[in-house]
Amino acid sequence: MSIEFYRVTSREEIISRWGMIRNGFVAILEKGTGDDSLELILNDLMSGYYILWIVEQDDDFAGLFTTRVEKGFYHDEPILFLLVKHLYLNKKDPTIVVGVRDKADEIVRECGCKFVKVYSTLDIARHMEMLGFARGYTEYIREVSE
Repeated sequence: MSIEFYRVTSREEIISRWGMIRNGFVAILEKGTGDDSLELILNDLMSGYYILWIVEQDDDFAGLFTTRVEKGFYHDEPILFLLVKHLYLNKKDPTIVVGVRDKADEIVRECGCKFVKVYSTLDIARHMEMLGFARGYTEYIREVSE
């Protein structure tokens, strides 16, 4: 079983692959908090705000994730960290999850970062902890009616 990662580097490539990756973003939005949309994601990809990575297993589409380098603080010290904002895997294969973690680690090193931050829904929190991630905080969101 081979797992490959492809960085999508141009607007044209984003548009040409949109039919394939759109459903992955729809699945992410269905589990999200409503603070994102397909239009916003596409705009962020086209503007270069996020970098899109395609995951393939044995030449088949297996998922996607988006990344961005951000500034932050850790123990009151300024740091750079890699944010993995959107993550979709259409196969429940643990080797793909480990592969994504390892690829994120590689990107962290290439970008001169030290940390990786991943946004996730609670249904994968246990898996994240098994991969060595510590829960930084839990964000709760509640809509207030008028």
